[in-house]
Amino acid sequence: MYYIRVSIAVVYDGHARNTTNLGLNVFMTFSVASVTELPAGLMVVFFLDKWGRRALAFGSLLGSAVFSLATIAVPSGSHILL
Repeated sequence: MYYIRVSIAVVYDGHARNTTNLGLNVFMTFSVASVTELPAGLMVVFFLDKWGRRALAFGSLLGSAVFSLATIAVPSGSHILL
């Protein structure tokens, strides 16, 4: 559990510090990233009774790993604005 907690903290900090490399407004990207944390926390509370901690931890770590590795496929300097 200690190693998982440390690795999550290091990866989260790396992603938070890397928002400046997106080339967009730093304050806007930070605000959007911050707004997504409340729904994510509420989803965990809702699904915790249904699936348990192990499945949620595995799913969230796997999802973040997939999306982190998917950023390698995006060329540098390309932007998608919604």
